[in-house]
Amino acid sequence: MDDKLVKRDQFAIYWIPKAEIHVELENGTRLSGVIREVSEDGILLHQPHRGAVIWVRKDQVIMASNMPIWI
Repeated sequence: MDDKLVKRDQFAIYWIPKAEIHVELENGTRLSGVIREVSEDGILLHQPHRGAVIWVRKDQVIMASNMPIWI
């Protein structure tokens, strides 16, 4: 993760379609991928290198790099 980390209580409600993001979850898991969809509850993250699509709940995310996602 880079030095542009945004903590959960600082998230805003904008995002850039098809932008890559790196997130760290409460359990220590780190994920990266391309944002496909954002809702009030979470993000749909596409990992082209794995051919996987992952749903990440908002309350699981501790930090995110590159851009804020939620309030």
